[in-house]
Amino acid sequence: PESTPTSIAQSELSAGIALYPNPAHRSFAIAGIGTAPTTVSIFTIAGRKVAERTCTEGQNIDVSNLTQGIYFVRVGERTAKLILH
Repeated sequence: PESTPTSIAQSELSAGIALYPNPAHRSFAIAGIGTAPTTVSIFTIAGRKVAERTCTEGQNIDVSNLTQGIYFVRVGERTAKLILH
């Protein structure tokens, strides 16, 4: 079964990926993931997965359906914090 993270250690954040713009409003992109299609998962701070997309470096990811707040974006084993306003 797929595991869902319940907390993310500070040391795991921003390990080689960058989100921009951050804070974001309706969409963001990721740097550091390469040109091959990659699965990107978005989690609430409570650890609940709210979105999953396949994208490449610099491709805009629409998050206009999510409410304002803090989210964690996971790409493989790498995680970064995203602020939506």
